[in-house]
Amino acid sequence: MEHDLLFDPSVIRPYGPQDPTTGLHRGYEWTAEARVGERTRKHREGRGWSQEELGRRLEAHGFGMHQTTVAKLEGGGRPIRLNEVHALAIIFGVPLAAFLEEEVEKRVEVGEAAFEVWRLQAKVAEASVSLASAGAELARQTAAHAEAVRSLEDAQERLEELRRG
Repeated sequence: MEHDLLFDPSVIRPYGPQDPTTGLHRGYEWTAEARVGERTRKHREGRGWSQEELGRRLEAHGFGMHQTTVAKLEGGGRPIRLNEVHALAIIFGVPLAAFLEEEVEKRVEVGEAAFEVWRLQAKVAEASVSLASAGAELARQTAAHAEAVRSLEDAQERLEELRRG
């Protein structure tokens, strides 16, 4: 099954120590191109502009871009020059730094999500142990039920023999 990604997965990179058991890192951060692309998309959509419209506006600043080029830029899959970021800042009326500053909130959100995944993994492991224990108990109860059914059938046969005899 193919997934429709908003950005190219190669635009994120791991940071922090790698867990030896899972091979996962503590978190992931976006490359500068991905950060600029995501913020460009947010500013463009916030103004109700199409990617084609943004391309036309960039042309007025000497950086004409086709819609597909804007899409690649927004997805973090296209390297971007500083002059292009400067033109975007002018077009959107925001400081240049707004495209490059790291978002502390996003890091916190990623950290909270990672903690939630860890918490749920522990809960699944605990439930797996309980399930295994319940499976063993079910096997014991099934055997006891089968023994009770055999005993009942034996008792019913004996009762029938006594009634006939």
